[in-house]
Amino acid sequence: EALSIMADGEADVIHGDADYVEGGTGGRVEFVEYSDTRIALRVQSPSAAYLSLKDAYYPGWQATLNDEPTPIFRANVMFRAVAVPAGKSAVVFSFEPRLWQAALYGGGALWMMALAYLFILWRRR
Repeated sequence: EALSIMADGEADVIHGDADYVEGGTGGRVEFVEYSDTRIALRVQSPSAAYLSLKDAYYPGWQATLNDEPTPIFRANVMFRAVAVPAGKSAVVFSFEPRLWQAALYGGGALWMMALAYLFILWRRR
């Protein structure tokens, strides 16, 4: 269904809380920073709209709108989008995968257990 809506060229498809949103015009987007793990944008929109970033929607990306957390929606099947209000806004996407955090904490715990075991062996001698 999303592909057929996109083929008509009439709307972007926003998956999640909204079925789709008509494409807006007249907004401006300025890239402030663009790296592998962080994208900062300045947005000016004449009305409330969705800002669609043509980068892959992937778990681990988080977004803030004017320094407040905001949900990321899947747009046009494979891209990222956030809802922005009318006026000026600052949008920041940052990549913070939860799997890395779990691996870091798990690895730290294993190292602590290994060091404790080595200390116990050393004390026995």
